[in-house]
Amino acid sequence: MKGSPRDDGTAGPRLPPGFAALVGRAGIRSGPGDDVVALWATQAASSAAVFTRSRFAGPSVTLSRAHAAGGRARGVVVVAGNANVATG
Repeated sequence: MKGSPRDDGTAGPRLPPGFAALVGRAGIRSGPGDDVVALWATQAASSAAVFTRSRFAGPSVTLSRAHAAGGRARGVVVVAGNANVATG
């Protein structure tokens, strides 16, 4: 995985001070390219979340809703290619 950009000239997106990230390929999404991002704060932070309103929410949404209800978070993991959890 590619790591967080630093002031040492490392390539990648700029992040606010106190945040770090990793971007990479986990093989979740079909096709080429990165499909997972982990972003975290170096200290606990206030948080807010928005979730799908579909009639069927996958296990990751159910779990994340419970964790987000507290309004404090240290990090998030975002994956691409797993939206169709109820395809049979």
